[in-house]
Amino acid sequence: GINAEYGHLLKLFQNDTVVIKDKTLISENYDEIIFTDPTPIMYPLLINARPADTGLIQHHKNFVDCERKTFTTIIESRRKIKTEIADLNNILKNQRELYHDLKKEVKELEQDSKT
Repeated sequence: GINAEYGHLLKLFQNDTVVIKDKTLISENYDEIIFTDPTPIMYPLLINARPADTGLIQHHKNFVDCERKTFTTIIESRRKIKTEIADLNNILKNQRELYHDLKKEVKELEQDSKT
């Protein structure tokens, strides 16, 4: 199988270096992933990888605007659905009338052929 290890350092103090009873605690931070023995498929991908963008990305969403757009879309969709249902009901009504007319005509033709 393939092994994957992930480590996360826990910083217990605010200072970068703290001395506790002749022992020094040093806080270090690395923002890299080390691949040991990458597969032949993975190796060229790692070598040719683009450097990460170090700029800050703001994830801000205007929920009021999003909610307004969603409600507008829902209302518009309901209107379209109601219109489509009305159109289909009209088509169904016309088809039923046509069916009854044809059925009546068939009965008349059958009665004429019997006499």
